Parts: sequence; C-alpha cells; structure tokens
Amino acid sequence: MKNNSALIKPSEVDALVYSDCEDIFGLLGLHEQNKGQFVARVYLPDASAVELIAVDSDALIVALEPVRDGVFVGLTPAKERFAYRLRVRYGEQVFIKHDPYRFSSSIGEMDLYLFGEGKHERLYDWMGAQVIEQDGVSGVRFCVWAPNARRVSVVGEFNFWDG
Repeated sequence: MKNNSALIKPSEVDALVYSDCEDIFGLLGLHEQNKGQFVARVYLPDASAVELIAVDSDALIVALEPVRDGVFVGLTPAKERFAYRLRVRYGEQVFIKHDPYRFSSSIGEMDLYLFGEGKHERLYDWMGAQVIEQDGVSGVRFCVWAPNARRVSVVGEFNFWDG
C-alpha cells in the first residue's frame, strides 16, 4: 500500500483490533485526510477484500487495501463527502452492505443535553434498539448507557454472531 502510515496509524489499528478505540466514528468511515482528499477506513474481521461502491449501482469507487486483522483503508477519488456502500468478500461469498460509520449521529443535541442534565423524559425513544431510517436507509440504532463498560457489542447475523 502506498503511504500506509498516512492513512491509519499502527496504534489506531491496535485500538480497533483490541476493542480499545475511544472514538470509533472518528476513525472508521469516510474522513477528509487533507483538503479535498478523503480516506475510507473499515474494520471487518475475516473479510478478504473490501470495495467502496456507489449507492445506486454496483459501480466501483475504490478498492480498499488490507492493513492488518480486518482493517482496510484507501484514498478515494472524491473531492467531497459522498454516500457509498461496501462490497465485502469473505472467501467466496460476497455481500453488499451499508457502512454504519458513513452516517452521522442519529441522536440530537437536545437529547444529549437533556440526558446529561438528567431531565430527559423520553429516553425510550432513543435508548435500546430502535428501528430508524437515516438518509433513506432503514436499520436499527442501538444505544446504551454503560459508563463503566470497557466494551459493548451487538451481535447477530450481520457480524456472524461475533461480538
């Protein structure tokens, strides 16, 4: 890979692999690396190949390069943020899916403020598992308050039941 260290630091890879990343949304997904230059980072353990593809077709945007232990990175040709999907290969099987880290937070600032003040009266509207639609994509948001937890995992078929 060209200039691998500029796209992700070894300490960031370690943080992902050892479930010790403090800002996963700040690391994974699509981020502006330099002015008008975007890097995509994904963490998909056991994947053998990952490509960014267009949202409305299977057109290839960029093939990501494997770094280590399921971490893939790549510079995109885009000059601005864009919507994308992932084409992920696990051996001979190929899956097309949305990258959950491409979406912004679905919890509003007022919700966070009221929660922090201990005055939120409708926590059931955003805590736990909630079926939502964001940017035209349906899915489930999972939110938990666990201030002393070192790690929280949601498992299911989408991650091969691996927390």
